[in-house]
Amino acid sequence: NNKFALSGTPLENQLGELYSIFSIVVPGLFPTQKGFKNLDVAQINQKIKPFVLRRLKRDVLTELPDKVESVEYIDLAESQKAMYLSQLRLVRNEANELIDAGTVEENRIKILAGLTRLRQICCDPRLVNPDYQGESAKLDRLMEYLDNARENGKRVVLFSQFTQMLHLIQKRLAEQNRDYFYLDGRTANEDRFTLTTRFNEGEKDLFLISLRAGGTGLNLTGGDTVILYDSWWNP
Repeated sequence: NNKFALSGTPLENQLGELYSIFSIVVPGLFPTQKGFKNLDVAQINQKIKPFVLRRLKRDVLTELPDKVESVEYIDLAESQKAMYLSQLRLVRNEANELIDAGTVEENRIKILAGLTRLRQICCDPRLVNPDYQGESAKLDRLMEYLDNARENGKRVVLFSQFTQMLHLIQKRLAEQNRDYFYLDGRTANEDRFTLTTRFNEGEKDLFLISLRAGGTGLNLTGGDTVILYDSWWNP
């Protein structure tokens, strides 16, 4: 007789997800999907307000400390900067050519691929050029931070969108004989549960997770520090 939907962040992702949820929970609340797309956000909010229960952390878990967010900007190493600027010129030239030709829309993927390469160079140039032999400023700073976190008893959960980046971090950790948990898209579901349980019960002080694999179904209450290694857009 009753239907409930437990949702993550449909409003943050895309409104199409909200339509899908309400087509099951309250069929007929919205017009057709095409008509829904023509509604503005104020109209949508007005319609869903009677049906949405939102609880904030501060209302239900008063014992938890406030979340502290900090952004750290790191200067690129010289060899890394040279590679970045070279790639930036290529991306700009390619984008300008597409703009002049009026073909930007059909080549969006190509432009996004160029922007992704720039992000990867900031993470570690070897993500773009495996033969790169220079420094990686952000990786060096990460290792300093992890050493400091360990000395201060912190338990760290580290996310990266790029599994290759996690593999580079793993190599550096292996040089230090440092132990950690690891999870990516290839990790079996039963192993995901086992790994998160062991971490939450206090085993090991570092968990490396690929962002895509860790974005669903993980409850890592055992960590007190989260590192997002790569931002969505670099300055």
